[in-house]
Amino acid sequence: MKTVCSLCGTALEPARTGGLVADGICSSCLKDLLASARKPLQAFLDGLGVPILLLDDDARVRTANRQALELLRKDPAAVENHYIGDAIECVHAREPGGCGKTVHCKTCTVRRSVVDTYTTGRPLVRVPAYADIAMFAETKPIRYLISTEKIGELVMLRIDEASVGVSVGPQ
Repeated sequence: MKTVCSLCGTALEPARTGGLVADGICSSCLKDLLASARKPLQAFLDGLGVPILLLDDDARVRTANRQALELLRKDPAAVENHYIGDAIECVHAREPGGCGKTVHCKTCTVRRSVVDTYTTGRPLVRVPAYADIAMFAETKPIRYLISTEKIGELVMLRIDEASVGVSVGPQ
């Protein structure tokens, strides 16, 4: 299996897959990440050019970059400190108990991927995920391809693709 950088998608040399957190990131992105310590986190995340959300162990959004906010059509206050289901407008997040507490949450690929990566430290790449999203007065399925990577005490969720109104088969 070919291992790729969780930030830019380039192939990693075999020596860079030893299991450390930084092993899922290519040398170039790691250099940029380390250089970002000298600039605000938000500027670094915005510079990645793809939708990125940073989440905690319970899938609560801690921050999102500009591209993620544009994709979700939300401002930072509507995303930060909210569960991922609330941020993406999952209809099940509106049910009693909210995101993470409904029967549907047990099979939510987005939530499960974030929690799995947080728990195991294992990155996931281009995982198909589906959600029923509240759009205007109706519910529409949305298909995502997501990638996750643990960075310190947070999980970076990258939205590689998003398609609204797709036919959804078994996950």
